[in-house]
Amino acid sequence: MMKTRQFLSGMDRPIRSAGSVPAFAAAILFLLSSEAALALATDWATTKGGRMRLVIDPAANAQGITRGVLEIDLEPGWKTYWIDPGGSGVPPQITLDHSTGIELEALRLPAPRQVDDGYSVWAGYTQPVAFGLEFSRQGAAQLEADIFVGICEKICIPFQTHFSLAIPAAANSAASAGDSALVAATFRALPSAPQADFKVQSLRYQAGAGEKGAGQLHVVARLPEFRPGAAAPDLFIASGEGWIFGAAQLLGDDGEEARFSVPVIRQPDNPETAKNGFYTVLSIGRRAVETTVSLTPGG
Repeated sequence: MMKTRQFLSGMDRPIRSAGSVPAFAAAILFLLSSEAALALATDWATTKGGRMRLVIDPAANAQGITRGVLEIDLEPGWKTYWIDPGGSGVPPQITLDHSTGIELEALRLPAPRQVDDGYSVWAGYTQPVAFGLEFSRQGAAQLEADIFVGICEKICIPFQTHFSLAIPAAANSAASAGDSALVAATFRALPSAPQADFKVQSLRYQAGAGEKGAGQLHVVARLPEFRPGAAAPDLFIASGEGWIFGAAQLLGDDGEEARFSVPVIRQPDNPETAKNGFYTVLSIGRRAVETTVSLTPGG
């Protein structure tokens, strides 16, 4: 893996006081304080073609991770990018440099699709999408997040904003039911761990010819016996070590294994020293698995 809906208002109906004015005021204050504790979400930031916001569930999961969502709501016909869109495009960037008490551990994205915009083919999303965020923190925290994404129709627009959100100690707060459901649904929709019958089996690098030869990756993947309809497998690869990849090309699919060729657009000086391996997402229909794969020895 690579390193929200309407707020509950509680104010829908008028409050009628049956007692003193102080009692009425106390009731109002109680509702307002409860609302503040429930709604751990920023306002929407908007631009032409879409909007985005952050939602945080302060209740840590079993691993002690605080989870959140970057929700990107796209207008019809607009698109946004995956973490390695290809030779052109703007991968999402999130920095927390001015935050206190909280650190971003992982940005997790659902499986993308290959988008053909008439000029190039790149990895991204053509519908509203939610990215999973995993944070580590100790107690209360102040989240100061700088977000940068690109959204496109026929041309691409850089979309940059800053979100500020106070996160109280988890023991003293809870996200609204709608926000918690959004966070849970976002993480359920992420690629799962590889399975015995559904995984990337090998990844081999082949250098290109000539001084500026681009090279390519040859990938073999295991496919599940059951697949929805006539869905074809797809592959997406990313790396943080100076690599940029083009769209994977399916060379063969015999029902049990698929073979892909992935063009290398940019590579480090010594491609054979890919120390951290390659992050891969293998998808077929709505099912997807993610894992980090090292180069096959002697490839």
